[in-house]
Amino acid sequence: MGGVASTLHDSLGVQMRRFSRSTFVVSLVFLIITATLLAACGSDPTATPLPTLAPTPTQSTSTPGTTNPTPTATVAAPMATATPSTPHYQGKTIRLIVGWGAGSNSDIQARYVAKNLPKFIPGNPRFVASPVPTRSSYFAQLNEMFDGPGDGLVMAYGVGGVTPEQLTFKDEVKFKADEFQRVFSFDLIPSVLYAHKDSPYTSFDAMMGGSEEFTVAQAAEGDARWTQMQFLKETLNLPARILTGFDISTPGAFLTMDRHDADAVTAGFWYRLATDRPGWLTNGDVVPLVIMSDYSVAISPNAEGPLPAGIKNVRDFLSPDELREFNALQAGEGALQRTAIMSRNTPDDVRDLISDAIVTAFDDPEFRTGLEKLLGRELSVVDGPTLDALAESVDVEFLDSVYRKYSPTYESPF
Repeated sequence: MGGVASTLHDSLGVQMRRFSRSTFVVSLVFLIITATLLAACGSDPTATPLPTLAPTPTQSTSTPGTTNPTPTATVAAPMATATPSTPHYQGKTIRLIVGWGAGSNSDIQARYVAKNLPKFIPGNPRFVASPVPTRSSYFAQLNEMFDGPGDGLVMAYGVGGVTPEQLTFKDEVKFKADEFQRVFSFDLIPSVLYAHKDSPYTSFDAMMGGSEEFTVAQAAEGDARWTQMQFLKETLNLPARILTGFDISTPGAFLTMDRHDADAVTAGFWYRLATDRPGWLTNGDVVPLVIMSDYSVAISPNAEGPLPAGIKNVRDFLSPDELREFNALQAGEGALQRTAIMSRNTPDDVRDLISDAIVTAFDDPEFRTGLEKLLGRELSVVDGPTLDALAESVDVEFLDSVYRKYSPTYESPF
């Protein structure tokens, strides 16, 4: 209203010089009424121009390096005053979908992250963990999240969301693994094939070419782990009968060995053996046969000691061509096996808020020590951009050819 007040003041001066006292009173009344109308309805666009609003950054009316030609007629726009930007996650809640049920490694790790990571994230968001107990229900959650909003408010953590699932569960899986925004991974799972003490074999060398059948527990015919075992059965002449319908999470693998429902199981429970089943390793209740995980996954001693001396990696028995095929079958393992992922619509800068936070957290002695104590081993973190590159490097067509070769139930989507 500064322009309106100035106009009224100038008009009042003119009236005082030109008219008598009575005329001045009439004019004053007229001006008061006019001012009242202006305040209520706005000024006449012809008689009294409104002030010009300052241009927004995308609507600049001046050339860089020049001054505004009418500075006295400009009122500062609301955003002209610089204020600190609000962190994206301030006051927000992140829903953390946990792949596998309560008590699983994924659940234990996710709950630690949910409790301790927020203070490292700008805005200090709250996490709410939602365990998903079955593979099919986890797929359904990942399908929904895949095309969901890119606000970073839904994140999954657990085993899954990998390329082999696109090929082997095509009726259930609607996501494309290499298009997820991957956030972090810190758990390189030490996958080992274990035998029950009462199984026909307690040595992998004896298994190869053996005459007595042994059983191996798997989740479903044709999935990644089933096909890996079928591959080894054919290439290394293992007398294996593959059983399906098993829970292959850590609690499920323990239960399988507890009850001797199968002679052998591939599991990642090495570091939990000493705490969850003390004495199993030292008493020989279960026997590690061969390392299944990649050479890059270092397996340190657990609380009861190291792996048996001389235990080999299964890759040591494979030819170069066979090795390429087996590595393809493990495309969803290693750093990609248990990861945090977000919708493919999530911008890099939103994903990086969490990815950078976990890297920062690993530099914090309290956070890292607490997590390593919980898991019983040293850990190393892998950030989101590195995981994205790993996922994108998977040769889907070659993997498809390997499935067609070794899985009789496999139906290629190509």
